[in-house]
Amino acid sequence: MVPHDVNVDLHMHSTASDGVVSPADLAARGHANGLSIMALTDHDTLDGLAQAREAAADLGIRFINGVEISVTWGGGTLHLVGLGFEADHPSLAPNLRAMQETRFERAQRMDAGLVANGIASVLDEALALAGRPNLLGRAHFARALVARGTFSHMQEVFDRCLTPNKPGYAPHEWATLADAMGWIQAAGGPCLGASCAVSPVGHHPLGPDAGIHWPGRQGH
Repeated sequence: MVPHDVNVDLHMHSTASDGVVSPADLAARGHANGLSIMALTDHDTLDGLAQAREAAADLGIRFINGVEISVTWGGGTLHLVGLGFEADHPSLAPNLRAMQETRFERAQRMDAGLVANGIASVLDEALALAGRPNLLGRAHFARALVARGTFSHMQEVFDRCLTPNKPGYAPHEWATLADAMGWIQAAGGPCLGASCAVSPVGHHPLGPDAGIHWPGRQGH
């Protein structure tokens, strides 16, 4: 039986996607805060798993493979978390790499929208934070605009620029929900709904009414 006071974090991002801490340092921070079990769930990539797993093992933390896949569903974007899968399963990495290749084109459209609304191009600064074009996401734009002094904090950037119907938001076709769930389940893992960027879940219920087997939802 798992003790009630076990310290667990199954939704963490690193510099492999839009986080600010390396996978190894994330494990070190978790250990410093008494973490017993952790999962790294970077956006659309498995690149940080090996480093995080090794660091966690050295620190005595149980490590669970994870990923957060961007999904287009119900007229908006859903983030689907997969846990406990085989990281080297052929259903995952190739499909995630194909998704990553579209991120820079999306980032260019985001930047163009900002420029058209009077905000000087921030693409190069966002790219410098991301490190690679295929990692670029909204969080990198938000950090770049805060660092520049255009906005005071990241939530302000999201609220004013990077959500639907705002100047820096660029609609994008990600994986389908069925495909993303299929990739994770083929690799032996369950799926959790992390968040919906658009379309309230109440308008598009996930579960039996949608014809989808839904093992769980993220809790806060």
